[in-house]
Amino acid sequence: MLALIAAIALTWTAPGDDGNVGTATVYDLRYASDSATVAGWTTATQATGEPAPRPAGTTETQLLTLPPGKYWFAIRARDEAGNQAPLSNVISKSEGDTVSSVVISSDDFESGYGSFTDGGADCMRHSGTTYSHQGVRSIDLQSNTSASLFTTTTGRNVSTYASMEVDFWFKMVSLESGEDFWLQYSANGGTTWQTVAAFVRAVGQYDNNTFYHMVVNLPKTTYAYTSNAKLRFRCDASGIYDDVYIDEVIWRGKTGSLQSAQEDPPALTLEKDVVRPDSFGLEQNYPNPFNPTTSLAFLLGEECQVRIDVYNVLGRQVATLADDRYPAGRHVVQWNARGAASGAYFYRMQAGSHIQTRSMMLLK
Repeated sequence: MLALIAAIALTWTAPGDDGNVGTATVYDLRYASDSATVAGWTTATQATGEPAPRPAGTTETQLLTLPPGKYWFAIRARDEAGNQAPLSNVISKSEGDTVSSVVISSDDFESGYGSFTDGGADCMRHSGTTYSHQGVRSIDLQSNTSASLFTTTTGRNVSTYASMEVDFWFKMVSLESGEDFWLQYSANGGTTWQTVAAFVRAVGQYDNNTFYHMVVNLPKTTYAYTSNAKLRFRCDASGIYDDVYIDEVIWRGKTGSLQSAQEDPPALTLEKDVVRPDSFGLEQNYPNPFNPTTSLAFLLGEECQVRIDVYNVLGRQVATLADDRYPAGRHVVQWNARGAASGAYFYRMQAGSHIQTRSMMLLK
């Protein structure tokens, strides 16, 4: 059920990938100053920083700060194939004008670690634009060791805030399925730590070589807001060449009070998920090499006709994986190459006027 649990918080129950089974891929939360616009959906404003979906049945939360006024909200979800759920119930909320957002720390790592401390040999300040979301610097975490972490240098007094959130970008590189990294919080200056969120490498959820933007909430009901609070990131990969690059980390606290008009809406029905890519693109298949099945993801900046074909090294077409009209978003198709011979193959996507080709390797 989608409901208001705090002045600036919305909650709902996570759907599955198929009904109440599995995990959806992406949420699309939208709002407007009238219910008709939200119900019409396409012209409603999309919220930023929607949480990554968790397993079906989990309670999800998102905090929003908006100018004073009354707003209506609704949400959709999509799965990895781009299938969109029906619109949820529409609820309303009124916000007062006394809320303010305070930056506790903000670091882009361009001139150093800033508010953070180097975790050791398996944490380093990376130089380069490929793995830095902005500028030329980011933080690289490797392997599963006590040195694969970086931590805010000094404890912060967060006792007066009504809520907190951590905003950051990350890119996984060479992580195997199931490997992850964590955002953790300490209320006692680093003596003990709570895991706030774990980001697990999984096809269609978090893919390698893709930037993701996260806004993670730290509700006061779960985390003690003390005078000596710290944050840290830690990696749980298996090898030195498995990396997570983290950039643009902003820790915010929110103060003040909001007035909310609360409703008791009907149950929220979410079955699928949503994504907002900025451009067209064909991603590298995963796994690669593979036997006999692999997944191929692609991004669409707008709705269009998409065709994806597979060719062998002689240029002969061996499979068509997509030939349909797809909405804007991120989609995943699969190729089961059970009857194909081992060797190199090429897959070509034509999406409207955009054409892109990649190679892959089948090893039996």
